[in-house]
Amino acid sequence: VMLTGTWQNSAVSVYWSQEKGSADDAQAPGSNDVVVFGKQELLNNRALYTEAHASFLVLQSQISAMKNQTQRQEIITSFSHVYLALIKTHIDQLVRSKTNPTSQTNFTTLDTQTIREQISYWNDIFRFWHLSEIFITSPLTYIHGAMNNWIRRSIQIPRDSYDQQDLQSAWDLLYHHVIRGDISKAIPLFRTLCQRTGLTSAEQQQAQKIEILLSSMPKLGSSLSQFERIWHQWHQDCVDMSNDTVITDNEFFSKLLQILAGDSETIRSCEFVHWMELLGAEILFKYPTVTNHGVRQLLQQTVDPQQVQPHETIFGYIIQGDVALVLRSLRRHWGTWVVAHMTDLFYHAGVLSENETERNQTREHALISYATELLNDNRFWQMAFNYLTFCEKEGKSTLAHFVERVPLDSERKAFKLLNICRMHKLEAQEKSISQTMAMKALQQDRMGACMEWLYRIRDEVRMNQIVNKMISNVTEFQGLEKILDNLGSDFVFSPNLRFLADIQSLLEKFKEGDMNATKGFVLQTLQNKNSPSKLRIAVINEFVPKLLNRQYRDVLFTSEELYTLMGEIEDISLFYEQHPTES
Repeated sequence: VMLTGTWQNSAVSVYWSQEKGSADDAQAPGSNDVVVFGKQELLNNRALYTEAHASFLVLQSQISAMKNQTQRQEIITSFSHVYLALIKTHIDQLVRSKTNPTSQTNFTTLDTQTIREQISYWNDIFRFWHLSEIFITSPLTYIHGAMNNWIRRSIQIPRDSYDQQDLQSAWDLLYHHVIRGDISKAIPLFRTLCQRTGLTSAEQQQAQKIEILLSSMPKLGSSLSQFERIWHQWHQDCVDMSNDTVITDNEFFSKLLQILAGDSETIRSCEFVHWMELLGAEILFKYPTVTNHGVRQLLQQTVDPQQVQPHETIFGYIIQGDVALVLRSLRRHWGTWVVAHMTDLFYHAGVLSENETERNQTREHALISYATELLNDNRFWQMAFNYLTFCEKEGKSTLAHFVERVPLDSERKAFKLLNICRMHKLEAQEKSISQTMAMKALQQDRMGACMEWLYRIRDEVRMNQIVNKMISNVTEFQGLEKILDNLGSDFVFSPNLRFLADIQSLLEKFKEGDMNATKGFVLQTLQNKNSPSKLRIAVINEFVPKLLNRQYRDVLFTSEELYTLMGEIEDISLFYEQHPTES
């Protein structure tokens, strides 16, 4: 009998939820001991988070431009593989650090116990991520081989439970290998046990046939119809052979053939078999063409939730495709990194809530939570902000809040923050950053940098205040030259500060010996009412006597220019008569 098609998810969900309670009641191993996103853990896992961040950005770029559903699914599967590869690499580095503490890894600061806990933690994440790839993010598909591979990779045989010196225990280990579909280990062990058991000639002949059956167990290939035909024939051969008198008279052979024939009672009678292995055996030996959706009824028929360890209930939620319970369990026990990236994959795979608003909120909350954790260490601020840029509804307000928390300890960081502010139209934060950097530059006596920061936000009031303050402290013209040197020749002056540009041009022309041009800039500076009175007095004292000196006979003031010059000097004199404290 072939079990195909899909089953209603609601019935299975109710069954598991009522029997086991909600995902929040489950206790993950070590969940009270391992703090994954403390500051030190961020540094320890930095390589993983950095690579995952880069993959996340590429995924968003590729998936947004793809409308074809088949191609979108290929992208989702591809990036799920990428995340799994990153987790596997991370685990390998942890294992290498554990076995060789002197090796160059990111975990040299961790003690052995912490490394052991981290290996267990990331192995669990790998297991349910891989399972989600089979049952949630993949479309309707046959899982004969995928489920078998997952079991061999994720469920370990408790070898301490088997004593291979004891013949019965060794046969039990063989049954366990067969139930798992691990034929490459079953056949060599079968040969060894046949030699140890002491078979009759008839039993030896049957042993050869059993080995042929084991080695010829069908595998699902490209042709479903061909696989069904071959599997039916193989299954019938197993059933026929299980009824052979030579087989029934040998208790070891009889039990092995009953397993191959898919006898559920015999399979359940085997000790130390994990519930996921029982489910896998149902697929291998009874329903080989079941789909990833059809297996949900098998879960209900095969597995008693009361026998499932609390931290493994998430496997049941994944198999039944209950994304809400999966995410609730992830949020409860497995940290924001896995929640953010798995939720994002679920979002793009279209398996979150059918309600668009709820679907978007679920994804945004996951990304925001992860970004918040990243900001436990200021070195991750830019990575955190990149995740927030993909939160259309709440990302902007959250980003604005986080921008204000980032310490402005370098101009490079400030420029990056400004780019983010401009990208998301965070005008208040852009202004605050520029003002803060301007004040820092002022405290460091870097006038040019200070004025540049203020000019970026067109803060004319503060620019004038700073210029006036600088000029008020000048006692001689050389001090003004120093101010202009600090501003730099590339500084762009606002209209209210054009008098400083005139002073720069005045100095340049004077040094070049172009006295007629110098005269023009002197008059221009004196006539500019934005220029402080103290600056105008300094210009008069420094340049007017030189321009009237006989050695510059080629400099001639017209009557109108002389009238203008005398008028400006008189205005300044009147000002100081009325404001004696300003002198």
